[in-house]
Amino acid sequence: MPPPLVAHPAQDRATSDLDLFDLGSEHPEARLVTALAGDLGISDERAVGFVRAAAAAAARSRLLDAIKHLKEGNEVDALVALTYLASLAECLPAVEPGAAEPELIASSLSGASTLEERQKLFYILGQLSPGSAPLFAEMLGFEAELVVPKLNADVKAYEDSQGARQQ
Repeated sequence: MPPPLVAHPAQDRATSDLDLFDLGSEHPEARLVTALAGDLGISDERAVGFVRAAAAAAARSRLLDAIKHLKEGNEVDALVALTYLASLAECLPAVEPGAAEPELIASSLSGASTLEERQKLFYILGQLSPGSAPLFAEMLGFEAELVVPKLNADVKAYEDSQGARQQ
């Protein structure tokens, strides 16, 4: 299997419980949101809502960029857009599986893309950031419980076939 396309320095943070309300948190994202909320005189909950909305908007934008590039046949630029999205999901895990944002993103993409395009995006994203695969599945309108195990099985089968070829 080729080397990973992105490093995963934030994978532990992305899969941990990020408490955006904790000023003493080791996560700089949490300290930033809490400090900004205090400086602006708004509640922590409202500040977190703004961060989640901004992260969801950025995710949707990257997915629309990737779809546009796929339709144009420009897979390199599609991969760049998806790499940005994977990095966002790892570095700022504000949008979570099961929340309202992934469903809203999915509904906005359904008319802009085909099922085949969304499947392709999911497979790329699932390899770029395996820990965020359930989130990406929901953003693309899939049931994570069904497609993530299939993704993992397909990746393993590919790795096994590459190992057998090298022997």
